[in-house]
Amino acid sequence: MQITVKGSQELQISGDLYEVEYRATADIFYQPAKVSGPPEDCYPAEGECNITSIVILDITGEDDNKDYTKDQSLVQKCLSALDQEDIEECLWESYHEDSYLPPSEKRRIKNDAFHNLAIILHKPLARRPPKAARPRLH
Repeated sequence: MQITVKGSQELQISGDLYEVEYRATADIFYQPAKVSGPPEDCYPAEGECNITSIVILDITGEDDNKDYTKDQSLVQKCLSALDQEDIEECLWESYHEDSYLPPSEKRRIKNDAFHNLAIILHKPLARRPPKAARPRLH
């Protein structure tokens, strides 16, 4: 299964601190363990995460007006300095979050998200004041 995540890391390169946003894609294979039944039919879990691409989306440094992504030398240094284990961990988390939800639950979450977004964008939420602040009608 191919998984893509976006993330960011703080990197120190040549004494300067940068916030690097990236998009990583990986092919992930996972076979859950089988722990019940006859011993000869049981096996441990196994998995593999092969990162196929990492793209630098943005680099932020001390100078807010500078476009650091145009400096190819810096982009290459950032790619080399990224913590691969951290990226792999994010990819695994995304894989497990996505793979454990049944299709009906994924649809429900997606529909709820779109419904909530429609409410936020088109209709402000009316909040009732606390009881103490409401005027009393006599």
